[in-house]
Order: sequence, then C-alpha cells, then structure tokens
Amino acid sequence: MKKIMVIEDDQDVLLVIGDLLRSHGYEAHLFSSGDKALAEIEEIQPDAVVMDIMMPEMNGFEICKKIRSMNTAHNIPLIAMTGYDSVENRGRIFDSGIDDYLPKPFDVKVLLKKIADLV
Repeated sequence: MKKIMVIEDDQDVLLVIGDLLRSHGYEAHLFSSGDKALAEIEEIQPDAVVMDIMMPEMNGFEICKKIRSMNTAHNIPLIAMTGYDSVENRGRIFDSGIDDYLPKPFDVKVLLKKIADLV
C-alpha cells in the first residue's frame, strides 16, 4: 500500500483528502502543520507528499526546502495545492523543487491522477 503524507492546515480539507486517499487504497498520514509532518517524514517514508502552500508558521515552500535537504527524504515526490493559482506562483512552485501542483478548489480525479503519476 502506497503511503501519502498530507500537510494541510484546513482541518476539513485535510479530512476530505484523507478519506479520499483511503477509499482509493492509499495509506494516508495527515498533518495540520509542517513541523509535525517533518518530525515524522523520515520514519513514515511516504511515497508522496501533498501539501498546501499557504499555511501559518511554515509554508509549503519552506517545507519543500527542508524535505529536499534531508538525506533519506530528498527524493520524495511533492505535490503543492494552492488557492493562489497564477503564472508567477506556478513558476515559484516549480522553481522551489515541487514536482507538481493543483489549484484549489481541486478536482478529486485530478488529485488522484497526479498522485498515481508520481508514485
């Protein structure tokens, strides 16, 4: 079973994504903050990380930078979700080392396809 880590500060969105992933055969690991997720990432060794970009305390760009600097987690595929879809923001997402992105509100079929393509 593929493991997907989800980092999202909106509890409702986090639970919906978790339920969606589980219903499609993934093992979902849900975190409401980057700090909590980063503390567990090397132990969990997820097959992919889906994360919100705009979060309090630590944003998705900072999380990406920390993951990419880890010896055992640096190559985990990262998918960013953002409510601020623009050409400039997409460029920043890809320049930061994130593998793919999804604008919010997102289509669940598109999210599942993006995950399947990366894992």
